[in-house]
Amino acid sequence: MLTLLAAAPAWAQTVKVEVSSRSIANDDDLQATFSFSGSGEAKLPELGRDWQTVGQSRGMNTRIINGRMFKEQTVTLVLRPKRTGQLTIPAATIATNGNIVATSQPIQITVRSVAAVAPSQAGNDPQREPRG
Repeated sequence: MLTLLAAAPAWAQTVKVEVSSRSIANDDDLQATFSFSGSGEAKLPELGRDWQTVGQSRGMNTRIINGRMFKEQTVTLVLRPKRTGQLTIPAATIATNGNIVATSQPIQITVRSVAAVAPSQAGNDPQREPRG
C-alpha cells in the first residue's frame, strides 16, 4: 500500500503536445500547444535550430489537493520554420528536484517549399472569374 501512495504523485505528471498540422509550407506558421500537468517545473524544448518563435500565450491553473500542489499549465507557441525538410519539435519535460519526471514525445513536421509563381502567371488564376 505504501508503494502505491509513494508512486501516486508520479502518475499525475504528464506532458502533452498538440500541433496544428503535421505538414506545412515554408511560408506558413505552426501552432504548438504544450500542456503540463503536475507539481514539477515545466520546461519547453529548445527550438532554435529549426524554428523561430513568433508568438506565445500562457495559461495556468493551480490546485491544492490533500496538501499537495498540482499545476496545470498550457503554453501555445506560434512557430515559423527556418528551413524545409523533416523538422522536429523536441520533447518538453517536467522536472522535480532536477530529475525529469515526465516528458512528451518529439513530433516530426514536414516543411515543404512553396513554388514561386512566375510574374507572367501572377494574374492568370484559372479559378478567378473575369471582370467585365
